Amino acid sequence: MIEDVNENLWPDPETRPSFITGVISHGVTLKGPFDIKHTGPAATSLGPVPRDEGLDQTLAPSTAFLLDTLPRAPRLNCQTFEFRDILQRQLEKLAVNAFSNPLTALADSTVEYLFSIPEVCSALMREISSVILALPELQGLDKMVINYSKWDALELSDDSDIEVHPNVDKKSFIRAKQAQIHQERDHRRHQIKTLKYERIINDGLTTRIDSLLTALKSHKAKLAEGGNEDQLVFQAMMESMMGQKENAPPPPPEGVHEHIKDKPTYPQMMASMVDIVKKEIDASNSTDSRYDQFIAGLHKEKGRVEDLQKQLLAKLAELEKEDKRHITSDDIKEGFSYSAVKKEDQKKPTPAASTSKAETVELLNAPKRPEATRTDTADSGADADIEEGTAVDDDSVEASALAKKFATIKAGDWYTCLQFLMAHSEILAESETDGLLVEAFNAELDGKPKHARQCVHAGLLLQYCRQLGGRQGVELFFKRIQTRDHQAAKMFSDDVDQTYHRIKTRAAEIQKERKDNPEPEGVEQIQLHAVDPGTEIRIAVPPASPTATDPQEREIETMARGIFETFPPGLQRALETGRLDEINKVLAKMSVEEAEEVVEKLGEGGMLSVEQGVIDATTEEGQRTFEEIERSRRMPGERVEEVDPETGDPA
Repeated sequence: MIEDVNENLWPDPETRPSFITGVISHGVTLKGPFDIKHTGPAATSLGPVPRDEGLDQTLAPSTAFLLDTLPRAPRLNCQTFEFRDILQRQLEKLAVNAFSNPLTALADSTVEYLFSIPEVCSALMREISSVILALPELQGLDKMVINYSKWDALELSDDSDIEVHPNVDKKSFIRAKQAQIHQERDHRRHQIKTLKYERIINDGLTTRIDSLLTALKSHKAKLAEGGNEDQLVFQAMMESMMGQKENAPPPPPEGVHEHIKDKPTYPQMMASMVDIVKKEIDASNSTDSRYDQFIAGLHKEKGRVEDLQKQLLAKLAELEKEDKRHITSDDIKEGFSYSAVKKEDQKKPTPAASTSKAETVELLNAPKRPEATRTDTADSGADADIEEGTAVDDDSVEASALAKKFATIKAGDWYTCLQFLMAHSEILAESETDGLLVEAFNAELDGKPKHARQCVHAGLLLQYCRQLGGRQGVELFFKRIQTRDHQAAKMFSDDVDQTYHRIKTRAAEIQKERKDNPEPEGVEQIQLHAVDPGTEIRIAVPPASPTATDPQEREIETMARGIFETFPPGLQRALETGRLDEINKVLAKMSVEEAEEVVEKLGEGGMLSVEQGVIDATTEEGQRTFEEIERSRRMPGERVEEVDPETGDPA
């Protein structure tokens, strides 16, 4: 700018005035629309502009007067410098403005947010420095190097001996330095949380890659039988996905990956990886079979994930080491805590009367007429795995109105199905699939095969989308199901046919049973009851680890625990309650043969015993029972067999 002024206004160097240049720095922040707050006092730096080379550099009297007088005014907070120093301050301000002003305007953010991304700050400042150093005005000048090391080692206090830049307010500088330390600490801890979370995701991905490799190797023998390679790959993918409990990674910690709205699920990650491997196979000129190349490609992708895990671990160790170098208030832990509370003496419980154990268990096989149900197909002891109270029978499972409406869409109308699911993703729940399959079963019983098949088609479609990642898996499913010659369409169609065939077969069997036996007499069950009124059946669950000191008793406890652990989980839970009615509920779900085997094992393990009841002689009924025992010399319900005095045989 000075060059333009000289050229247009004062072309004669001899008559040119002396120029003073400077830079003003101050702090302001925008609190809201038309609400600007002044956050830091202004500082003015001034210095003379040198005249052309060869001319007298002595300052004019007026210029010298200004440079001497202005710093004397306290309100101006002014200081004078040589031209080289003032130029350096101007370039520093230019660099800061070039960094902050465009980004805050474009991103509608604060400068504080920009400094929370140190990688971006460093990259931009390096670029700005390269541009400034290439300016023609700086060519020929000595390098301007500033040593900021003393400010890096600054102790953050209000002591008066702190040295800061003369144009910077000390308290403002301290607050800025504190803010910088806090930002660096928060950024470092955010990186640590992010790296730990990413390692968890990669561990889950590695597990799924191993599962897919295992499935692929198990199907390799089918290639010799003429199996289609792409079909076997797709079948292995579906098997590996269905074997996983969770499709979505665990939720990220607070503040981690918040910028990612639709976080990918494991099936989506695996599908993307499979597509990459297939593209590499298509581009390669290998003579190996596509199946072997696919397995090799998966091993390569697994190696990449493992290498990434190593890099994340190294970076994590570096950040944690740096974090431990700094002592913060978060590191202050409570050493110990002691408190004393005087408690009242508790009365010791009165010991219960001792009881004697018998060696027999009484069984009562009472036929029980089943409740009227529409679809009664449970005939396996596997139902003992279902906890009583949470078991769901066919009548209690019902599809929602939305799911039933979805089942009315014609099979093969993929566009309508996709639009419906995108608008009503809540029907992707597992209960809706179960409800539609029950609806299909009941429709088949009622002689509505077309509606039954529609319900099977809709229910399995919901199941496939859910297993592929829920809402995100919907688009993936429809993309593959509509791809020409894709194995997904054949696999889905076969699954629908097989499921409907099983429902149709079972419904026909039930209809035949109803026709042959319209009024069934009942279902025989095994139930545990004490025959004698004075006895009761006690349940004793073997401890998880032997508690006896005698070796033989420890061996017996170990054997009993082994028997206990062979029982279904539902029966184990019932035994742990110690309630006979809970055990009978589980036995009622088993066939007679299974229940008899269970009762036999309970006896072998000593988990059931018959004990005499305790008579309360303080009641009127107990007093009469006690008098009867004294008179007859035997317990209630005890039978006395008469014997021949000569032979000793029963009379």
